Amino acid sequence: RRWHARDGRQIWATQRLGNPIRTLDIAPNDERIACSTVEDGIVHVLSMHDGTAQFQLRGHGALVPVVRFVQDGLRLLTAGSSESDPKHGTVLLWDLAQKIARTKLSLANVIVSADVNQDGSLLVTVEAGQHHAHLWSLPDLKDRGAIAHHEGPVHHVRFAPNGMSLLTASEDGSVRIHDVTDQLLTRFSIGSPV
Repeated sequence: RRWHARDGRQIWATQRLGNPIRTLDIAPNDERIACSTVEDGIVHVLSMHDGTAQFQLRGHGALVPVVRFVQDGLRLLTAGSSESDPKHGTVLLWDLAQKIARTKLSLANVIVSADVNQDGSLLVTVEAGQHHAHLWSLPDLKDRGAIAHHEGPVHHVRFAPNGMSLLTASEDGSVRIHDVTDQLLTRFSIGSPV
């Protein structure tokens, strides 16, 4: 459903997508919404104006916790479980004009968080249970190594708008900001798992 922020009235409601929605994102141009549903691995792309279905993207197993418009909304980053083995992870970077995955990264564990920096040159991923994030160059997927080490599993990662630093949040209760060379810029604790 889309709601008016000022007066709280409902603007539109989509048809039921089958399963509960797990995550969603809005394109920077406010034209589209992308969302994943629980347990079916489908990413739905809808019109922001009226909620009508535009298309679906399939390439994951049951779990897709990452759905994020990147590169000014021209691409969509999705990450979660592998279509062939739900214990493994897959990251896909979709070309929305062609509706195809241009980049695919397969990893040993399910992906719980991922992001692409503003200019599209770097990808950062977090696998389930890992105490760090992992950096990759794009489009060649060259392994740039582990980054942002924590004492507990990392649950969230996000590039800063400058594209050269990133924020991680962990079960250890800390939030850290590192630059892409893994230099710790700042760290703070909120006292409970993030």
